[in-house]
Amino acid sequence: MRSRPRTWTIGITFTLTLLAGAITWTVLSSAAEPGEPEDVPRAPAAQAGNTDGPPALPNTVAAQLRSAPAGTTVARGPSMTVDEVPLTAPISLRAGAQPVSEVLRLRIDGDFPLRALDPTVLIDGKPVGRGIGAVDQRSLNVGLEDVRTGTEVSYRYGTGPATTVGTLTREAR
Repeated sequence: MRSRPRTWTIGITFTLTLLAGAITWTVLSSAAEPGEPEDVPRAPAAQAGNTDGPPALPNTVAAQLRSAPAGTTVARGPSMTVDEVPLTAPISLRAGAQPVSEVLRLRIDGDFPLRALDPTVLIDGKPVGRGIGAVDQRSLNVGLEDVRTGTEVSYRYGTGPATTVGTLTREAR
C-alpha cells in the first residue's frame, strides 16, 4: 500500500516540474527584443519582419504616437485628425532623411481588429507608413512628415484593396 502514495507524489512532482518549465519557456521566448518596449503589441507578421510596404517606425516612435496626448491639430477629415506630436529624441522617419524632433500623427478612427498584417496607410494612393493600432482597436495612427489640403487618405491590408477614409483639410493657423 505504501508504493501507491509515493508513485502519486512522484507523478505530481513530475507534472508540476513540466508545468514550471513550460511557463518559463513561454515567458523567456516571448520577451521583447532589446530596446523594444513591451507595451507596444505588434501583429505577428510585423514581429517576423514583414517587408511588404513601407518600413515600420522604430518602436520608440510608435509608442510615442500611440500614447502621446492630443497635440496641436493641423488638419481634419471625416473620422481623421492630424496633430503635432513632439518626440523625446530627434529621429529620421526615412532612410537618408534629416532627423526631426516632432512628427505629424494621422489618427484614423474606426474598427481595426488585430490581424496578421499591419495595415498600410496610403496618402493619395502612395504608401506612407504602417498603421499603429490603438490598444482598444478603435483607431490607427501613422507618422507623417507633411500634410496638405485635398490629401486623400486610405488604408489596406497586404496587397488587398484600399479602403478610402476621406480627404484632409488643413486647419487655418
